[in-house]
Amino acid sequence: MTQLLRIACAARRSVVFATGILALACGRDSIAGPRGTALSGTVALQDAWGNDLNDFSGVAVSIDGLSLHATTDKNGAWHIDDVPAGHRDITLAKPTFGTMRILGEDITGSTTVTDKVPMAVTPTVQAVIDSLYVGTLGGMPFYFIDGHLSAPPPANAKSGIAVIFLGKSESVSPSSHDQWNASFGPASSTFTIPLSVDGTRATFGAGTQLFVAAYANSVVCSCYDDPVTKVRVFTNTGPRSTVVRLTVQ
Repeated sequence: MTQLLRIACAARRSVVFATGILALACGRDSIAGPRGTALSGTVALQDAWGNDLNDFSGVAVSIDGLSLHATTDKNGAWHIDDVPAGHRDITLAKPTFGTMRILGEDITGSTTVTDKVPMAVTPTVQAVIDSLYVGTLGGMPFYFIDGHLSAPPPANAKSGIAVIFLGKSESVSPSSHDQWNASFGPASSTFTIPLSVDGTRATFGAGTQLFVAAYANSVVCSCYDDPVTKVRVFTNTGPRSTVVRLTVQ
């Protein structure tokens, strides 16, 4: 009888001891912390002419392929927890500001902070092409595309940008084109964009019929290289205006 009692007591102690181990293990799991990386960043919002806005809030931040998302606060800060490690594409978007993509952000460790991303309001003015002619620049032949904005820049404008897009179809646009070039400089009602004759011939071949469209663009370019087509996509250009023909010399 005494021997049986000792065995029963030992069994009870084993059960209690095993239960204690299980509880301790569950406790460690519950306090182990996030399963991924704490990802954060900052967005700065500007008007179309290079001036910072007073409020950087309302930018939607998402991670491609995941359901995780965040929205920037007034200071432009955003934060997402439990992001799986790896190379991730991040999309930032806000109505009237276009879309910005951060491709291949390397997410590692317990925390990752992305670079500050500027985004700007989409222009409301048109870039109108007035003429296209051949001239020289530095002794080399160039096409020159002259044009003007449908409305003058505001008095506080810091800079202005016009972008031209070339393609083999009249539907050439900021998201469908074969070549592009831009003018950068002080804010002005007019623009001139040079395009190398030799370079255009090398790209398309002499005699090719091209279409050229011009757009006003924000000083901060909400643009990215499409990961599939490798074409630069512009998402915050102004409204479409004139399209002119160009026969490659």
